[in-house]
Amino acid sequence: MKGERKETMKVSISSWSYRQWFDEGKCDLLSFLDEVKRQGADGLEIFPRHVNQDDPGAHIKEVVQKAHDLGLLIASVIAGNDFVRPLAAERAEEVKRMKNWITYAAEAGILRMNTFTGYHTSGEDPVIEAYRVIDCYREVTPVAEEHNVLLCIENHSSVCPDADALLWLIRAVGSQNLRTNPDPTNFVAEFAKRSDRAREQIYSETEKFAQLMSNAHLK
Repeated sequence: MKGERKETMKVSISSWSYRQWFDEGKCDLLSFLDEVKRQGADGLEIFPRHVNQDDPGAHIKEVVQKAHDLGLLIASVIAGNDFVRPLAAERAEEVKRMKNWITYAAEAGILRMNTFTGYHTSGEDPVIEAYRVIDCYREVTPVAEEHNVLLCIENHSSVCPDADALLWLIRAVGSQNLRTNPDPTNFVAEFAKRSDRAREQIYSETEKFAQLMSNAHLK
């Protein structure tokens, strides 16, 4: 219709996808921006290990400035969190680290983070693990709300791996800043085989999970 605003999908490249280049010293985040531009993408996603750990906040701002100069956007920062660690001290450290990264991202003008639940530990009760995740998100979401940062949970981890469980978890946390980051093929272990069953599961799970989508991964 005339005058109707049309939204277009922005395509970004994750620095995680180029981790071999980073590991081999072929690029850093600043030079990676040139590769993103060369590929014709709209922007990039930042993997935290690729950020200068001596002063993450300053480095991210430098990356954002160069991205702006190149006409690129920053889609999100990967949190890399594991809120299921068995020891309370370990979970407290994970919470502290995410709060710091929320602040770094917000101060650089990045308003989305790609987050996780965590990984099941053999012998641990999966229900208790799920509630650990809820408790941790209830600690970090007030910081995200304060800074207007969306925490987009990806279906990446082994705790609450399906759409229904993840949506239940989000409802239990109770924050409008907790959203989803669907990665469709993560919903099945056999996605590479592309069986009819796997394909249908990918579609049905993604359809449910996309209700709260603010970011997405495709591969």
